[in-house]
Amino acid sequence: MEGFDRLREELASIKARLDALAARLNSSLEEGLKRALLKLLEDVGYRVERWEGFDEEGYVYGYPCSVEAYVAVDELEAVLVEATHYLKPSDLAALARLKELYERSTGVRLARIVVLAPYAHPRAVEACLKMGVELYSRV
Repeated sequence: MEGFDRLREELASIKARLDALAARLNSSLEEGLKRALLKLLEDVGYRVERWEGFDEEGYVYGYPCSVEAYVAVDELEAVLVEATHYLKPSDLAALARLKELYERSTGVRLARIVVLAPYAHPRAVEACLKMGVELYSRV
């Protein structure tokens, strides 16, 4: 019995380390994707702006906090752009609210939302179609 308890503790410790490593790798992947997307947009003629604001009413995430958005602008339109390693349905709701907050705060109308995500939950793909979000994904 004692051997099983020790084995269980060791496995829990290994799992915790693997979870931490996966989180770190996903964060690095997401940052790399975002940089690549922004660079590509600049290469095709968009000016990319990073906007930071403070959501006092908690509109975007449900509590007051700092928010940021990347907006690609050319002579015809401004577009909210996002890159993530895995798109979840809840991400789309937050992006829609972020778009609204940006428009209210700046007075600039965003023509659309564009998302780059190597992987997307099937319900997120469905939500993109319903919401008019342009998704560039493997799935």
